[in-house]
Amino acid sequence: MGIGRVCIRSAAVLITVAGLSACGDDGSVDVGGSSPSLGGGGDTPPVSANLYCDEDAPAQAADSRDAITQSTAIDGTTIDVAMTLYTPALEAGECAPLIVQSHGFGGSRITDLDDVPDDANASELATREAWKAGYFVVSFDQRGFGETGGSVKVENPDFEGRDTRAVIDYAVAELGGHLAYRRGDPVIGALGLSYGGGFQLVASGIDPRIDAIVPAATWYDLTYSLAPNDTPKTVWLDLLVLLGVTGAEGALDPFLYEGFLQAQFGSISDDILDEVRGNGLNAFCDGLRPSEGVPRVDAFIVQGVNDTLFNMNEAVRNAQCLRAAGNDVRLLVQRTGHILPLFQAVQGAFGFDLDPRVVCGNATYDTSERMLSFLDEKLRGVPARPAIDANCFVQDDTHGIVTDDIPIGGARYSIPATTLTTGPVVETVVNVLQGLQVNGSPLLPTIAESLGMTVANLFDTLEALLTNPAEIDSVLTDEVLQLLPPELLNELTAPSRELFLFTADQPMTLAGIPMADLQLDSTADDAIVFVGLGVKRRGETRIDLINTQVAPLRGHSDGNYAQPLVGVSTHLQAGDEVYLMAYGFHNQYYLSFNRLPRVVTLSGAVDLPLLPDDPRP
Repeated sequence: MGIGRVCIRSAAVLITVAGLSACGDDGSVDVGGSSPSLGGGGDTPPVSANLYCDEDAPAQAADSRDAITQSTAIDGTTIDVAMTLYTPALEAGECAPLIVQSHGFGGSRITDLDDVPDDANASELATREAWKAGYFVVSFDQRGFGETGGSVKVENPDFEGRDTRAVIDYAVAELGGHLAYRRGDPVIGALGLSYGGGFQLVASGIDPRIDAIVPAATWYDLTYSLAPNDTPKTVWLDLLVLLGVTGAEGALDPFLYEGFLQAQFGSISDDILDEVRGNGLNAFCDGLRPSEGVPRVDAFIVQGVNDTLFNMNEAVRNAQCLRAAGNDVRLLVQRTGHILPLFQAVQGAFGFDLDPRVVCGNATYDTSERMLSFLDEKLRGVPARPAIDANCFVQDDTHGIVTDDIPIGGARYSIPATTLTTGPVVETVVNVLQGLQVNGSPLLPTIAESLGMTVANLFDTLEALLTNPAEIDSVLTDEVLQLLPPELLNELTAPSRELFLFTADQPMTLAGIPMADLQLDSTADDAIVFVGLGVKRRGETRIDLINTQVAPLRGHSDGNYAQPLVGVSTHLQAGDEVYLMAYGFHNQYYLSFNRLPRVVTLSGAVDLPLLPDDPRP
């Protein structure tokens, strides 16, 4: 292979300029970009001087083809891995980097990028546009899904991680001289949402050929994602198993079924959690795989502040680990992600999604464009215009705070010692029902009529429901759900105790990771309480759970919980009031509650990341 020429696909012109500089040794990020621009070049982008290709590579037309390769896991088993390889139109001597893409849990690969619609999620749009912009793209079915063999082990580095490496091996061999190289290695990036983000973090830990990743709505540590403080997220676990069984046609590893069954009784054993404990970036950051260490890979991490499966905290931990290792990491916290059906209403999103457009400081961006711009910068040496912010936390359609550092903790606010009862509380729910109104009219008679009941009969049914919340779907029929907006449904099924923290005296932003220093005292064992932050907007009476995020307090024998709460991002006006919300039962964990109620006392303080009402530092 001859490597005497730098290549970029831009009007079939070959250009050479100075190379990219790296980020600092302290892990700081230069968000201004470091590649010089071409004076007067206009539409002609610069490219790193050390990007090479085979000058003898022949011209090729844009095309796609399905392929199969083999992957051998650490236990010696070999499976077929199915993929679709997309090649861009290239002239003789031109080359291009490779983008590796994969699907969400229960899904399958993209078999026709031309069929990706304009309203697809931002990650798939970025994949489509990358191919159109001259990248090679390979989209593959992950282990157990689509046409790939084996059983689903949920991104185990020794199984799914090796599968991704086999896909890269195949693509590198097939693309030959048309594949761009830098310092003797192929230039490779990655895209994907959710499970398609998880593979990127795992694969970059075991395959150093990956240069840049864009993991969206994904995890750091699955034990935290699925069972924080040993409290299973039963709603999400039920949905994921349903998706997995459907998408994998039963090819889930047996430990997943066992974990699902255990979760129905409110806990998951350590043996089951150990199966997924190292299936994320945490394996490389927390020393679970010391021989490999933290990957050297630049990353644009996109996460949803309303994501109740993989919340903001996971993205922050991914960013912290990669930055500490000297990587250039940008963090975008937008609004959507994994949105829980029935109990969340966020931007019209359902299931798995990303904001198509975001506000960061004084600018509004297409999310897919930001993703591709990051890959252009890292793989082709084309600086993003404007530069991609180090950290952006979106609040709404008009507010998005840009920060140099990730806000963690801050102003401390104490709460008085407060007594509450764990588990569903019938009287509270009945009171909520009786007070519900729509357009000024009582809602309860309408609900009862839709069920063919009287109000008295409905209360009897409700009492039975609240002693067995697993039967919630027998009462909350489709007709009732259409009458109950998500915020009312949350209040109905998960009444809270609101503990006042402070009143905003001027416009400001609450964005980042709140820190809790809470004490939970109970005479009974295994008390479970859920806590989050709430806001009462000026002039309103309702207190809403911010970003629908709660953290369970469970399992600490001394009752002391000095830990992060789930990250939030909201804009506050003068007069808005912020509360700590405490729940004895929460619908996101609908089978993880005290069957025998416990009386508990909650006390302590919360540190809030409050920022001035200024979009840029």
